[in-house]
Amino acid sequence: MEVLRRDARHVVRRALRMARDWKTIVRSRDERGDDKLEKEIKYIRSEVRSTVEANRTLTSFSQIREVIQESNDRVDLIMHYRIPYPRLHYIIDGIRESQHVDASNCMNIDGNILDVPVPHGSS
Repeated sequence: MEVLRRDARHVVRRALRMARDWKTIVRSRDERGDDKLEKEIKYIRSEVRSTVEANRTLTSFSQIREVIQESNDRVDLIMHYRIPYPRLHYIIDGIRESQHVDASNCMNIDGNILDVPVPHGSS
């Protein structure tokens, strides 16, 4: 369990360091306004805080390891694309229902964000 604690602390510190250095990280590639950067920094910090709180009670070794891996992957994607928000998935109307896609984070081919989630696993 000590290894998991160390790994969890590492990913949290890594994400908070990223938030601290966000202005430098982003400005090396593009120009965003200070207001937008401040909102992104607050978003990153709130996501770290909510993820830690949501997973504080996990006791299963495999669940904890999975959350740590997902968090590391998310930090890697944020650093690579310089976008802290979850990725939107593009889908074509009509395919969503047949493939059981969760539309809570999707947009259609026209670029309109879909706001009606489709449940997973329904046949």
